[in-house]
Amino acid sequence: MESCQEKKDEDLLEIPLKSIMEKENLKYLDVGHEANKMLSSIEASAKRCFKLDAQNFYFSVTSYLLKKLPLKNQLLKNIQVLPPVARKEPVKTIGVVKRLTKMLSRCVQQEEMDKILDEWRIYVSDDEIKEEWSVEKQPNEDVLQWKNIDAYWGNVLCLNDINIGKKRYYHLSKIVKAALCLSHGQAPVERGFSINKRMMSDRARMAQTTIVGLRLIKDSVKKENVSETVITKEMIHFYREAHSKYKAELLENESKEKKLDNVKKVPECVRKTTQDELHIL
Repeated sequence: MESCQEKKDEDLLEIPLKSIMEKENLKYLDVGHEANKMLSSIEASAKRCFKLDAQNFYFSVTSYLLKKLPLKNQLLKNIQVLPPVARKEPVKTIGVVKRLTKMLSRCVQQEEMDKILDEWRIYVSDDEIKEEWSVEKQPNEDVLQWKNIDAYWGNVLCLNDINIGKKRYYHLSKIVKAALCLSHGQAPVERGFSINKRMMSDRARMAQTTIVGLRLIKDSVKKENVSETVITKEMIHFYREAHSKYKAELLENESKEKKLDNVKKVPECVRKTTQDELHIL
C-alpha cells in the first residue's frame, strides 16, 4: 500500500490500520494468481465483496499479530547479531553486542564485559571461521542453505587460542550460549516440565545435575537414533561408576532399615516379658 512504502523497521508498527482500511482502495490487495483467475469470471459486485472480505481478514490477522508478537522486544532485536552474516558489519554490531551483554549480565561477571567485546572484535575478522560452517550448497542446485545457528556457533566456540592455551572465545561463549538457550515459546518449556515430571516420579531426590544429564542423554538419543548412538569407553566407565554408587546406596539403605527394625523390636520384647511376669504373679 502507498502509505507503507516509505516506512521501515519500527515505523511500520505505528501505521494506523483502521485509517488505512477506510482510505485505501482495493487495487493493491493481493489475493494470489489463482484467486484472481477465478475472480475474473464473476460479477464486479461479487468480486468487490470478496476483496473486502479478504481485506478485513488481512487487517484482523495483522492487528492480532501486532498485539501478540514481541515486535518491540529489545532482547530479540539484539539477538539478531548472532547469525554469521552479522560479521559483515563489525562497526554496527559492536554496539549491539554491548547492549546484549548488559541484558544478559547475570551470565557473566562485571570484569568480563570488556573481554567479551574484545573477543567479538576478533570474531568478526577471524579467518579460521569457515564458510561451510554456516551454509551448504544443495546437490544439483545453485542455492545455498543456511545451517542451524547452534551448529555454526558450536564450531566457532571450539576454536583454540594457541597463545593462552584455552578457547579463543571463552568469555563470548557465555553470552552466545545464554542467548541460544532462551525459550522460543511456552510449548517447549511446558514439554520440558512434563518430561522432568515423568523422570522424577519415583526418584524425587535426584540432584539437578542428574536431571540435566538424563535430559541430555534422552535428547541425544532422540536426535541421533538409538542404533546410531556411539557408545564410548568413557560412557561405559561413567555407567559402571554410577551403577556401583547406586548399589552401594541400596546396601546402605537396607542396613539402616534393618537397624531401625531391630530398635523397634527391643521395646516389644521388653513389654512382652513384663506382661508375662505380671501374669505369673
